[in-house]
Amino acid sequence: MAVSYDALNNSEDSFIVDEVDYAIPHDDTPRWDALAYLIHLDVPSSPINSQFGLGTGDRIMLPREQATIPLISLLKDGKPEHNVDIWYMYRYLPRGSLDANVRGSLLEYYDNLADVGTQEEDIFEMGHRRFAFRNLHVLADFPESDLTVTDISYKIRALCRLDRLEEACAVFDRLVSMGGKWWMHGGAESLLLSLKKSRQFSMVAQIWRKAYDASLGSWPVQRNAFYSALFNGWQRLSEWAIENINDFMTTTTNGLDRWHRHVAREVILYHANLADKPAALFANDLLKLVRKAGSVVGVLEYTATISALSKANLPRLAVSLYNDMLAIEKHKPNQVTVNVMLRVYDQLHDFRSMQQLFDDLADQHIQPGARSYSIIMMSLARHGLVELVEALYNQFKESGQQPNEYIFAALMFARTMRLEVDQVKKWSDIAQRHGIKDSIVLHHMVLNVYSQTGDLAMAVKSLKTMIAAGVVPNNHVFSSMVALFARRKDIDGAVMCFEWMQQGLRLKPDATDVGALLNAYVEVGDMKGADDFFRAISESYGVKRTVAHHNIMMKGWMIQKNSGKVLATYDAMRDAELRPDAETYNMLIQAHCAMNEMGVAEDCLRRMRASDRIKPNAYHYTTLMAAYLRRQDTESCSEVFEQMLDDGVQPTFVTYTVVMQLYLSRGDPIGLQRANDLLEEIFARRDRLDLTSKYAPRTSVPPFLFMPVLKKNSALYGSTAAREVFDRFIDVVGALPDLQMLTTLMVSYHRGNSYEMVERLWKLIRARAYELSRTIKVSSEGIELDTAPMPNSRHLCEPLLIYLQSLREQRAYDKVDEVCAGLLQDGYAFDAAVWNSLVTLYAESERLHLALRIVEEKLIVGNAAYNENHADMETGMISADYTHVEYYVYSKAGQSLQEAVTRNLRGHGGKGGAMYDELFKKYPRTMSWLERFGSRRD
Repeated sequence: MAVSYDALNNSEDSFIVDEVDYAIPHDDTPRWDALAYLIHLDVPSSPINSQFGLGTGDRIMLPREQATIPLISLLKDGKPEHNVDIWYMYRYLPRGSLDANVRGSLLEYYDNLADVGTQEEDIFEMGHRRFAFRNLHVLADFPESDLTVTDISYKIRALCRLDRLEEACAVFDRLVSMGGKWWMHGGAESLLLSLKKSRQFSMVAQIWRKAYDASLGSWPVQRNAFYSALFNGWQRLSEWAIENINDFMTTTTNGLDRWHRHVAREVILYHANLADKPAALFANDLLKLVRKAGSVVGVLEYTATISALSKANLPRLAVSLYNDMLAIEKHKPNQVTVNVMLRVYDQLHDFRSMQQLFDDLADQHIQPGARSYSIIMMSLARHGLVELVEALYNQFKESGQQPNEYIFAALMFARTMRLEVDQVKKWSDIAQRHGIKDSIVLHHMVLNVYSQTGDLAMAVKSLKTMIAAGVVPNNHVFSSMVALFARRKDIDGAVMCFEWMQQGLRLKPDATDVGALLNAYVEVGDMKGADDFFRAISESYGVKRTVAHHNIMMKGWMIQKNSGKVLATYDAMRDAELRPDAETYNMLIQAHCAMNEMGVAEDCLRRMRASDRIKPNAYHYTTLMAAYLRRQDTESCSEVFEQMLDDGVQPTFVTYTVVMQLYLSRGDPIGLQRANDLLEEIFARRDRLDLTSKYAPRTSVPPFLFMPVLKKNSALYGSTAAREVFDRFIDVVGALPDLQMLTTLMVSYHRGNSYEMVERLWKLIRARAYELSRTIKVSSEGIELDTAPMPNSRHLCEPLLIYLQSLREQRAYDKVDEVCAGLLQDGYAFDAAVWNSLVTLYAESERLHLALRIVEEKLIVGNAAYNENHADMETGMISADYTHVEYYVYSKAGQSLQEAVTRNLRGHGGKGGAMYDELFKKYPRTMSWLERFGSRRD
């Protein structure tokens, strides 16, 4: 049984207007009426005088300011003989040229003509019509025998506006019987919308079908009116279409009639254009049902449905449908279909099928266009295959076509994937020489490469260049900017940029934008802020939480070593019916490894391949290898590495770092030699591209790859051997090392008591940290680079600990004060380890008040209860809900402080003396905590 349209539940407050004002084309008669303006503009109609000299369809093209001058002149003259001239002049004026005064003059002119009562037939008819049709009731009751087909369509509109819908339907039937085609659609439009407004949906379907049949489906207005009338009723319309097609199939196998075929086509295209998973699957099922009914499905429907399946991340189903189109329907794909399938094969990383499809175009004597080239080039660029991308570019140029922004975007993206900044800028300059200067895509490519390399100064400069060129930044630009601040661990800069996007440029954040800011919270360790923002994604920003958002939260909890929260976030993602991806499984493997559930972790590796059809990548294997190595299970670590190679997975630089640590775990010179050999083997490779590397360019050896060998040489042979490794890095990479490598080298020199080298390295680290600590400020003119470091920057905490220890050993306490005061003044922040180191240093140097003040103001405030329960925690930063200044006292610092207090109270009455009372008064929380700390240790 078919679903009734009466059941459709449409809302009253639809945005669709009751009447649509559009220009109605003329019929084939020698008459031309302007009845379209009777109701809307109160302008009369006139018959055409065939002797005027203007052919049908001609228009007088005058500048707007001159268009009404001749008309006004004739109106002022007011003579009846100007009637035809006035009519034509008005009829052919550009729309919008007439102001209220001119229209008033026109009405007055025709009123005067009616009063004159001239015997000239055309003038009398014009005045009569104008007088009669200004009144809706007169028009609605006007005898149809005296009306043309055109006039009847406007009578229907008048009846609709008077809510006399039954009469309107009857008049519409007579209009159809008169053979009205083009001119009937104004009446059909009004009638459909009026019936929809009164919720007579079954009548909507009947009228729409009559209009469709009468016009042979050649006029799109009634189709749009039909679906507009059924606004918000697509679900029931879809059910209706399927049930009616099934009913129709029970009576014939010769294919659907024109009516059912057309409805099915529109429903398929509608759902395909939604591009979400349920709609794409529905379009696919309906398409197959139409095919099953014996009807031919067109290339357009196939292409739209394939595209929808691709966007819904169902590429294999899209390939199956494409093969059906070729095998069952025998359709030849057009250029659009080819482009869609190139994207599908790109999703599947099926380069062979992409190449075959591209070559088939040449076999069909079809020249691939810029879009086809750009899709293949972008696919290759995603894997950093620069040579192939540029070879296709040369082939494209040889075809005689002009490159567009997407061709250049692919060329730039290939270099961006390799983090080759100079090459990205080179192709940007070439694009500008080709006249492509205002492309948001290319401007974003330049900014994005600076974002990925952490170059804030150049990223801000690129943003300013973009705005100066008149290009308005879009969401992708701001996603890259926020991601830049996340890499720099600058949450304040990320928030400022995110807010400026909304308030300064009125852009609504999308899923990528909120994901970038969420990641910024995670990168600085602010999981409370991340959790609050994660909850606000849907409620405050209207963005549906995606798998990527859940993955970011899982990563944050993993950094905090909270495996339970990782698994809880995964369960929430599953409850939301989101399918895990490769990154999700990497977080799961890390969580189970941290919980010493190695069997479950390996089971994740098997399940991702079997259940979710995700091929494990280097991250998954490397995570397992590192976990086994931490457990000192070198045999299992080696087995995982061998399995990774057997599965054809290319190791990354991180993988090789774990392998070197595996060799070095033996603790003897043989292991060091094997690690050195592996390092030299990597140096010797021609293409060392690692797309997971965060160092630019990605073909260069990153500093962390040297770290295992550097540390082992330092431990076994001292600073001289460490310096040799460091120099080797400079020779191979040809660039300055990062802060981690410089800090490791500083550790090596500190162990050898080379205080002069520690001092020199500290100065170099201090200079490098300045660039990493810069941030932005937002003004009315946009984003500017700030001259001061970002607040609470912690880039110097790790090397500062080594430097402070060096100064402590040299008894250079005045230097400690100078260094720390300068850093705090420049906006740098200290973590818990630095504050505790200062407490110990000041306690040992008998500067008790400074030590107590640090504990009172930095380490105890707001955390007394926590410290009471965790007084003997191991040295290291202990994080709970992240803040900038609230940390915890370590047991070693507490012991040094307690001993210093005891020494200072000797001879001053101990706990019963005035000095103790003074200390307790100044530092009540600290002194109370020390008492509890002492009792716990006793």
